[in-house]
Amino acid sequence: MSIKKITLVIASLLFVTALQAQNSGKKQDVVFQTNGTCQSCKNKIENNIAYEKGVKDVNYDLATAKVRITYNPKKTDPQKLQAAIRNLGYTAEADTPGCQKNCGSNCGGCGNHQQGKPCNHQENGQHNCH
Repeated sequence: MSIKKITLVIASLLFVTALQAQNSGKKQDVVFQTNGTCQSCKNKIENNIAYEKGVKDVNYDLATAKVRITYNPKKTDPQKLQAAIRNLGYTAEADTPGCQKNCGSNCGGCGNHQQGKPCNHQENGQHNCH
């Protein structure tokens, strides 16, 4: 092999590796509770939201009426995705988990929950989420 071919192969491998590393951290998930109840609702939401800018994957669970969207946060955000679902005629409420320390709180406005982090708890076990 000539030096030019070897250099070209090495440069190509470096480019592909850099591209994969750049794309690996660009996904986030958001879950919305909706009011869709049938297969037609599922199809409408999945087929339309899939074409929203930055959406990587859409999965609608008919049993729970929840839609999980995997997206690129550099291209869209949960508010835009929520608006897109609402524009289709469905409700779309952010599905926030309850307290991860099982204190019974379900603080939808908690910045920690919205970022997927556990609540802050004081030493005495009192919930200090807000």
